[in-house]
Amino acid sequence: MNKKIFAAAVIALAGIFSTGAMAQDVAPAQAPQGKECVNQRPNPFEGLNLTADQQAKLQALRTEKADGANAKQKADKEARKAQKTAKMEQMKQKRAEKLAKIKEILTPEQYIQFLENNYTTVGTRRPQAGMNQKGKANSRTKDNGPRLRPDRRNQTPAQGNQAAAQ
Repeated sequence: MNKKIFAAAVIALAGIFSTGAMAQDVAPAQAPQGKECVNQRPNPFEGLNLTADQQAKLQALRTEKADGANAKQKADKEARKAQKTAKMEQMKQKRAEKLAKIKEILTPEQYIQFLENNYTTVGTRRPQAGMNQKGKANSRTKDNGPRLRPDRRNQTPAQGNQAAAQ
């Protein structure tokens, strides 16, 4: 009997200590502070005993490379801006052509009503019930059958408990 109790105690203690050892996390390496944080890569020139002239030339090379990269970024940004402006101008031109064609088709009264409907109330229009912005049926309309979960957004906690019990 004593052997069984002793064995159980040993197993229990082994289980407790092994679980504690596994749960211990290895401390992450300390984040570099100061200058080390800025330069994450190792310095390829470290330990070469460079002269002052060599250091100056290398610094000039770094500055030249950085200036070239900055100039390229600026040129790319200007190119994107020019492309965006050209695309907007093209869209304005297409819209003007479309309106001119619509004006030829409609009477003056119809054209005025058309402009009022489409350009003075742009922000107040809403999609039809059950339709999204692209004219597709929403997945949460009543036409798609019953919802699997009841809508509990506007219920009090007591009402939610009643619905859950049903």
